[in-house]
Amino acid sequence: MRVFLAICILSLIAVPAFAQDATKAERVELAKKLNEVNPVAKQVESSIGRVGASWGLAEKEKFQREMMAKIDIKKVEQVSMDALVDTFTKEELQAMLDYYSKPEAASIMQKMPVYQGLVQPGISREIDKALMVLRTGYESQQKAAPAPVPTTAESKPATP
Repeated sequence: MRVFLAICILSLIAVPAFAQDATKAERVELAKKLNEVNPVAKQVESSIGRVGASWGLAEKEKFQREMMAKIDIKKVEQVSMDALVDTFTKEELQAMLDYYSKPEAASIMQKMPVYQGLVQPGISREIDKALMVLRTGYESQQKAAPAPVPTTAESKPATP
């Protein structure tokens, strides 16, 4: 009877661990599919393109080719896979896969750098404006602050 009870208890303990492994395997599969429909290489290429544009390079395409040749895409894909599996649930990965599998999502991904390029200057202007207001306010607070009051030790005359 004790052996039977021990087996039942061990079975109950092992079920959650088995379920976790099963869902992890499912998340790995979904992450692989997600990386197929939304390749990390495209994301890296887009980032490099933005860097080349922000640097004002004359030979942006050459810069992009040389950078892509130096980057270990397989390593970046593995980092992406691990991050996807460790961060998202099976349901979230499925939702992302459903989204990125749509033609509209591919179009959105292509247009996103353009959108960001149009919005970012406005965001930067507003942040700069707010910083100037705060900075001027802090500077005026420093100028208006009363002079420090000397402590009693500082106010005593020196003895000869």
